[in-house]
Amino acid sequence: MNAVETLAAVVHVLGHAARKSFELADALRYAVSLGGDTDTVAAIVGGILGSRLEDVAGIPWLSRVALPDSVELDTLSMALSSLRQSLGP
Repeated sequence: MNAVETLAAVVHVLGHAARKSFELADALRYAVSLGGDTDTVAAIVGGILGSRLEDVAGIPWLSRVALPDSVELDTLSMALSSLRQSLGP
């Protein structure tokens, strides 16, 4: 895994998606089609583009995922952050 190559792929996908007016799903398929560290590239691209969605209808698979409510997610994220900090750098 090369962080510079991964970052370059993320920037490339984001630029390509903007030029082609890709929807989120199209951008993710394009990210995966590049090869290499596809899971990381797609996750970062999905996070960036997904955070820009005003309507979650742009995430076609969301209804098939059982996500906890926001309070539970916040509690889990704080616990994970505390654990990470306790482990040190």
